[in-house]
Amino acid sequence: MPPLVLEHWTFHSHTASQQIVVPDGCRDLIFQTYNDGRQVMRLTEIDTCAYGVTSAAGDRYDGFRFRPECVVDEAKLLHYLNAPHLTPDHLTLQSIIHDTVRVDWQLDEVLQSLRLANTLTQASQSLGVSVRTLERLVKHKTGKSPLFWLRLLRMRRTASLLSAPIHASLTEIALDSGYCDQSHMNREFQHWLGITPATLCINPHWQQAFREGYD
Repeated sequence: MPPLVLEHWTFHSHTASQQIVVPDGCRDLIFQTYNDGRQVMRLTEIDTCAYGVTSAAGDRYDGFRFRPECVVDEAKLLHYLNAPHLTPDHLTLQSIIHDTVRVDWQLDEVLQSLRLANTLTQASQSLGVSVRTLERLVKHKTGKSPLFWLRLLRMRRTASLLSAPIHASLTEIALDSGYCDQSHMNREFQHWLGITPATLCINPHWQQAFREGYD
């Protein structure tokens, strides 16, 4: 059985800073501790584009990143999170996660197909269902359409190729990834990340984000 938590990550801001969050289809349970000691807990939504998070000096974040194919019982999880003195390293937290989060195997299969496909038709044919059935299933389980997932996963697959030290031309990568042409790929990267593929190719910070991300 794959782990529910892909990553337990931490970030401690020693100076005022801004970090870029890249969409990856995952949701995070985040404990944010401000520099004055206040703590806020929240469950993120599925990101629809890259965005910046501004932190003050001394702020700390502890996050638990759930797999995209996980289904979360939000009401039950938030009920647990209201318990006093709950911290990221509390002994009961892992039990709480396992009691409120589960892998949906049907969704896992669907996302795997969408991750490899260039079109919804390709994905639906590989699953042996109609496009309409695919749309109904994915929307019900994730709140997002299959087209959303296809575009997100294709962008991430393409970004990983562009992050490699040596890669094919932008035009070749665009066509191989299922884009109509390089202009189409450019528009998609602007939509999701606010940058062009060419910028990603020369920016080590963006490249690192896709070498370390979930795909």
